[in-house]
Amino acid sequence: MEPLALTIAVLLAKGAVEHTGALAGGAIYNVVGRLMTLVGKRFTGDPDASRALDAARRHPEDPREVTTLASHLERHLQSDGAFAKALQDVLDTTKDDPEAQHVVMTVQDHASIGKVATFGTVKGDVSF
Repeated sequence: MEPLALTIAVLLAKGAVEHTGALAGGAIYNVVGRLMTLVGKRFTGDPDASRALDAARRHPEDPREVTTLASHLERHLQSDGAFAKALQDVLDTTKDDPEAQHVVMTVQDHASIGKVATFGTVKGDVSF
């Protein structure tokens, strides 16, 4: 799965905004609003993609819903370079706001890495 598609899918899921909103103030809401506008317009005429967006926003804790949305985004990103650039440009605007950038980078890192664990002091062996 393309990291850009998964990052945007996670950001668009209602729960991501609720959990990161306090951290990033209003900046992340502005970014997500702009992403919603772009994705909503792009998904017009694609009922399956529109349903996936609605489902991911209703059930952001369900990884299947978010992954389904990411699949639709990926399909549209691959077929429309201008759409991909517009979405990336919106994400790039967070570079001016350190807190919003932190949220976007955290989401991107989780989208790229898969699993993240944070440990304090560890004594002994650790395996994944």
